[in-house]
Amino acid sequence: METTISLCADKTKELIILLETADKKSPEYRKFLLELDKKSGEITFVVGSSQVMSRLIVGEGSLDQTMNDKEYFSHNADLLLNVLSSPATSLNITLNSDKTGRIEMTFPSLPKLRKGYCKGIEDVHLQYLNAIDDASVKKYDKDTLLGLVQLVDEQCRPFEFVLLNSEEGGDSVKVQRDGEVFSEKLDTNTHLGIELCLDKKTISIIDDVCESSTEKEIGIHVGQGEIIFKLKDRVTSVSIPDHSDFLSKIESKKDTVISFILNGYKLKDELGGYVKMHDIKQQEQSYLLFHKGKLVVCAKSEDQDCADILDLIDVRSSEDDLLLMVNLHLFKDFKVKDTTEHHKLKASITKSHDGEYCFSFYSSSDPRNAFFSVPCIAAPSHMSEIKDLHAQLKKQLIAQKKKVKVSHEQLDLVGYGELLDV
Repeated sequence: METTISLCADKTKELIILLETADKKSPEYRKFLLELDKKSGEITFVVGSSQVMSRLIVGEGSLDQTMNDKEYFSHNADLLLNVLSSPATSLNITLNSDKTGRIEMTFPSLPKLRKGYCKGIEDVHLQYLNAIDDASVKKYDKDTLLGLVQLVDEQCRPFEFVLLNSEEGGDSVKVQRDGEVFSEKLDTNTHLGIELCLDKKTISIIDDVCESSTEKEIGIHVGQGEIIFKLKDRVTSVSIPDHSDFLSKIESKKDTVISFILNGYKLKDELGGYVKMHDIKQQEQSYLLFHKGKLVVCAKSEDQDCADILDLIDVRSSEDDLLLMVNLHLFKDFKVKDTTEHHKLKASITKSHDGEYCFSFYSSSDPRNAFFSVPCIAAPSHMSEIKDLHAQLKKQLIAQKKKVKVSHEQLDLVGYGELLDV
């Protein structure tokens, strides 16, 4: 047997993308499948894993006429990726049977030696070829799909799932964030006409499929646990995790109890300082007292008490006093340096209809979606002792101001006396 396959530069680049986007930890990724169709002359690659799998028709070649109507060959995906990554603009692949009957794969167009013997075929690759042939797809405008997906990725972050609405004029999307579901509006009147559940991996695949194609339409099939995207020469399937819980979840309704602007650096420094004290760190809990337009941050242990006052700006509150308890360690990922104007950071306290509180922070670049949130627990039973800490701190600060004032007055007197002596 002797067969030669020629890949043009465009197909070489596309095959590289398919190999690089696959899940390399999956056992079936380690091989690729090569299908040769003697009747049509088509040459097809199947690469990837059960998570992301693709079929790419690369064109025609010089096929051995003694072969069966369809022949299948398989080899290591890492060898193929190594060969494709060569600076050569095109690639020739030759299949020959040696004296023992083994099929040898060589690459004569390369300036280096790369060869290997074909191996056993992965059943999952053959099953995939049959499954995608049976899948019926519906055509959609490719640019519309790409624009919507990129808008979702931009406006709905952070998210775990996003459900595109299939209804006419449906600019509303269902978003799951930190396990909770919200309904949000996209800044568009574009309508795709398909209900599509997206996660970050699916969005990445759609972006890759659409950007690499010059076709105007794309076929989509939404199956049980997978989405298939079909173009003329390429089919890519991406498995999606079970999102039945997400689809059945009722939208979380939250009311904003307090909104304000604070110094994010100062809050992070105060909480970071608490964690460095062993007794406080062991307690894990800190208290946030919102009182008369200020935030009092407190922490207590058996032998230590801490309290700090943070000034707030533009406070809007539906409650006079609110005491919340929060786990100190949840703030370890709070990165104010990732936001602009961090010394004037927008924040809010929200309350769900189930009575759960949340402390959220927003960047100026995305004031609608919090970049960091921590759950809180209402702690009215500790109100008196935390207010007592606040009172002690206020008394201490007033005493300091009096000392500073007296000191300034003494300096003024000294200065005036020196003038009299002159």
